[in-house]
Amino acid sequence: MPPRALIPALAILLLLPANVLAAGFAISEQSPVAGATGGAGVARSSDNAAGWYCPAALADGNGWRVTAGVLLAFPMITTEALEGGWDEQTAATPPSTPPHLYLSYAKGSWTAGVAFNVPFGSRVKWPDAWAGRFETVSSELATYRLAPFFGLRFGQVRVAAGIHVDITQLQVNKRLDFVDQEGQVRLDLSGVGVGGHLSIYLQLLDQLSLAATYKSRTVLSLNGTAAFDQVPMAFSAKAHDQTASAGYTLPDLIMVGAEYTPHPRVSIVLDLGVTVWSVYDALDVDFQDEATSDLHQDTSWETQVFIRGGAEARALPWLKLRGGIFYDPTPVPEETLAANSPDSDRLGFSAGLGFSLPLGFTIDLFYTHALMLGQPSTNDENLHARYGGNLHLAGLGLSWNSAGMELE
Repeated sequence: MPPRALIPALAILLLLPANVLAAGFAISEQSPVAGATGGAGVARSSDNAAGWYCPAALADGNGWRVTAGVLLAFPMITTEALEGGWDEQTAATPPSTPPHLYLSYAKGSWTAGVAFNVPFGSRVKWPDAWAGRFETVSSELATYRLAPFFGLRFGQVRVAAGIHVDITQLQVNKRLDFVDQEGQVRLDLSGVGVGGHLSIYLQLLDQLSLAATYKSRTVLSLNGTAAFDQVPMAFSAKAHDQTASAGYTLPDLIMVGAEYTPHPRVSIVLDLGVTVWSVYDALDVDFQDEATSDLHQDTSWETQVFIRGGAEARALPWLKLRGGIFYDPTPVPEETLAANSPDSDRLGFSAGLGFSLPLGFTIDLFYTHALMLGQPSTNDENLHARYGGNLHLAGLGLSWNSAGMELE
């Protein structure tokens, strides 16, 4: 395809977000407690982050709960040409630092609270002069979610529901090929959408609890600007600064989980989840200027099932030890895999510690090492390359429970 044909649309941007935290662009680790057990936590009522994983679990009458924490993500994505001749890795950047905050209150048979976190996010930066710079140089996606909830307990059954408000920001940079020189474009879009969530928690036995949660998709209309730089005069009529918009849908998330406590000091957790990535089947970008052709791109992401599990042991009255494992398959098929969606199946291992402090406070931390198992791109529109790599995650959180203070 000649460069002049690329300028109106394809050379502007491909908005597939880069994958640096979980398969797709979901962030599964939303608390250091769950992060230490492979990301599993749907049926765990002892973690204040139940405000995200399963709000219904909090309808236990145990007063105030507060947790604040941060995740540190250190991705290293590698790529090499399928035919040989070159290889590359992402440029060194500061770690991504998505935060989380959970606040809830439970009295009698009801609970209410709010969760604030970043359930979807990604960031990748390739070297400025790398072979795929005309596909992407950098991209960053962040979705900030505010999710209030209300729950009730009916005997051994607890239920909760609420809405969520998503604020999404997307920034992408890439180089443009003008035959005898290179230009640059930056897309900066943002939008707000609303969805809902439901959860149920069953305390079947003293040793066993089951839970399920559903978080709906969020349909977003992203609006912002496309800024061009170093554009030759011959292309300036089509490649000039202007507004742009894009439709974007965040996926439904369905999770079921179990917690088994074979001993008062030991618990085992297991989660099974479905992320409905198939809602992201195409991308349409509309540019303000009719002279700039709009973009339609088939993405064809696939719904995937993930599994996460781990265990926790109270080694000392003030110390908990945790470990876990997870497998998270990629939703991106080989046919649409590209440098701005350098994804592959993930296999991860985690470990963490929990420290009980006076006055109902606890400090929790974890570390996860995820292996990107590698996948080739067979997309004829992009580089024929194989993508893989490693991801290092660490997290820290401070929690306070009023019930824990009363026990002292």
